[in-house]
Amino acid sequence: METDTIQGYKKELEILIIKSQEIFERQLNYISAGAIGISFAFIEKLIGSLRDASFKGIIFIGWFVLTMSLLINLISHFKAKSLHSKTISEIINDQYDQRKALDRNNTLDKYNYWSISLTIFGIILILIFVTVNVI
Repeated sequence: METDTIQGYKKELEILIIKSQEIFERQLNYISAGAIGISFAFIEKLIGSLRDASFKGIIFIGWFVLTMSLLINLISHFKAKSLHSKTISEIINDQYDQRKALDRNNTLDKYNYWSISLTIFGIILILIFVTVNVI
Protein backbone atom coordinates (compact mmCIF):
# COMPACT_ATOMS: atom_id res chain seq x y z
CA MET A 1 0.00 0.00 0.00
CA GLU A 2 2.83 2.40 0.75
CA THR A 3 4.14 1.91 -2.81
CA ASP A 4 0.70 2.88 -4.18
CA THR A 5 0.77 6.03 -2.05
CA ILE A 6 4.24 6.97 -3.28
CA GLN A 7 3.24 6.29 -6.91
CA GLY A 8 0.15 8.45 -6.46
CA TYR A 9 2.25 11.21 -4.98
CA LYS A 10 4.71 10.89 -7.88
CA LYS A 11 1.85 11.24 -10.35
CA GLU A 12 0.58 14.37 -8.55
CA LEU A 13 4.06 15.89 -8.66
CA GLU A 14 4.32 15.20 -12.38
CA ILE A 15 1.00 16.96 -12.97
CA LEU A 16 2.16 19.92 -10.84
CA ILE A 17 5.37 20.18 -12.86
CA ILE A 18 3.41 20.30 -16.12
CA LYS A 19 1.02 22.95 -14.80
CA SER A 20 3.88 24.94 -13.33
CA GLN A 21 5.74 24.88 -16.66
CA GLU A 22 2.68 26.16 -18.51
CA ILE A 23 2.18 28.98 -16.01
CA PHE A 24 5.89 29.83 -16.06
CA GLU A 25 6.00 30.21 -19.84
CA ARG A 26 2.83 32.29 -19.93
CA GLN A 27 3.95 34.59 -17.11
CA LEU A 28 7.42 35.04 -18.58
CA ASN A 29 5.85 36.12 -21.85
CA TYR A 30 3.55 38.56 -20.05
CA ILE A 31 6.44 40.02 -18.08
CA SER A 32 8.73 40.45 -21.11
CA ALA A 33 6.05 41.88 -23.37
CA GLY A 34 4.71 44.04 -20.54
CA ALA A 35 8.14 45.49 -19.84
CA ILE A 36 8.50 46.43 -23.50
CA GLY A 37 5.04 48.03 -23.51
CA ILE A 38 5.58 49.93 -20.27
CA SER A 39 8.89 51.29 -21.55
CA PHE A 40 7.13 52.65 -24.67
CA ALA A 41 4.52 54.30 -22.46
CA PHE A 42 7.24 55.75 -20.22
CA ILE A 43 9.01 57.31 -23.18
CA GLU A 44 5.80 58.76 -24.56
CA LYS A 45 4.40 60.14 -21.29
CA LEU A 46 7.50 61.29 -19.44
CA ILE A 47 10.13 62.01 -22.04
CA GLY A 48 7.95 62.87 -25.01
CA SER A 49 10.22 61.44 -27.66
CA LEU A 50 13.00 58.91 -27.79
CA ARG A 51 15.10 61.60 -29.49
CA ASP A 52 15.02 63.58 -26.23
CA ALA A 53 16.15 60.66 -24.06
CA SER A 54 19.62 60.11 -22.67
CA PHE A 55 21.48 56.82 -23.12
CA LYS A 56 19.15 55.53 -25.85
CA GLY A 57 21.41 52.54 -26.41
CA ILE A 58 20.37 51.14 -23.04
CA ILE A 59 16.70 51.01 -24.01
CA PHE A 60 17.48 49.52 -27.42
CA ILE A 61 19.56 46.78 -25.83
CA GLY A 62 16.81 46.24 -23.23
CA TRP A 63 14.19 45.84 -25.96
CA PHE A 64 16.44 43.48 -27.89
CA VAL A 65 17.15 41.35 -24.83
CA LEU A 66 13.45 41.13 -23.90
CA THR A 67 12.57 40.22 -27.48
CA MET A 68 15.21 37.48 -27.40
CA SER A 69 13.65 36.21 -24.16
CA LEU A 70 10.27 35.98 -25.87
CA LEU A 71 11.76 34.18 -28.88
CA ILE A 72 13.68 31.70 -26.73
CA ASN A 73 10.52 31.01 -24.75
CA LEU A 74 8.61 30.32 -27.98
CA ILE A 75 11.38 28.04 -29.23
CA SER A 76 11.37 26.27 -25.86
CA HIS A 77 7.65 25.60 -26.17
CA PHE A 78 8.08 24.14 -29.66
CA LYS A 79 11.14 22.12 -28.57
CA ALA A 80 9.28 20.77 -25.51
CA LYS A 81 6.54 19.34 -27.71
CA SER A 82 9.11 17.67 -29.93
CA LEU A 83 11.20 16.22 -27.08
CA HIS A 84 8.17 14.99 -25.13
CA SER A 85 6.80 13.35 -28.27
CA LYS A 86 10.09 11.53 -28.68
CA THR A 87 9.92 10.25 -25.09
CA ILE A 88 6.32 9.13 -25.59
CA SER A 89 7.33 7.33 -28.78
CA GLU A 90 10.12 5.53 -26.92
CA ILE A 91 7.68 4.48 -24.20
CA ILE A 92 5.21 3.16 -26.79
CA ASN A 93 7.96 1.24 -28.58
CA ASP A 94 9.27 -0.14 -25.28
CA GLN A 95 12.60 1.67 -25.75
CA TYR A 96 12.34 4.13 -22.87
CA ASP A 97 15.67 5.26 -21.44
CA GLN A 98 15.34 7.38 -18.32
CA ARG A 99 18.75 8.97 -18.85
CA LYS A 100 17.79 10.17 -22.33
CA ALA A 101 14.49 11.52 -21.02
CA LEU A 102 16.28 13.40 -18.24
CA ASP A 103 18.77 14.81 -20.75
CA ARG A 104 15.84 16.10 -22.79
CA ASN A 105 14.38 17.76 -19.70
CA ASN A 106 17.77 19.32 -18.94
CA THR A 107 17.77 20.78 -22.45
CA LEU A 108 14.41 22.41 -21.76
CA ASP A 109 15.67 23.70 -18.41
CA LYS A 110 18.52 25.48 -20.22
CA TYR A 111 16.02 27.28 -22.45
CA ASN A 112 14.11 28.33 -19.32
CA TYR A 113 17.24 29.58 -17.55
CA TRP A 114 18.17 31.66 -20.60
CA SER A 115 14.64 33.09 -20.80
CA ILE A 116 14.66 34.02 -17.12
CA SER A 117 18.13 35.52 -17.29
CA LEU A 118 17.37 37.58 -20.38
CA THR A 119 14.08 38.82 -18.93
CA ILE A 120 15.76 39.93 -15.71
CA PHE A 121 18.64 41.56 -17.61
CA GLY A 122 16.23 43.35 -19.96
CA ILE A 123 14.15 44.68 -17.07
CA ILE A 124 17.30 45.90 -15.31
CA LEU A 125 18.37 47.74 -18.47
CA ILE A 126 14.97 49.39 -18.79
CA LEU A 127 15.05 50.39 -15.12
CA ILE A 128 18.50 51.92 -15.61
CA PHE A 129 17.21 53.82 -18.64
CA VAL A 130 14.19 55.06 -16.70
CA THR A 131 16.31 56.09 -13.71
CA VAL A 132 18.80 57.99 -15.88
CA ASN A 133 16.06 59.83 -17.72
CA VAL A 134 13.95 60.72 -14.68
CA ILE A 135 16.82 62.27 -12.73
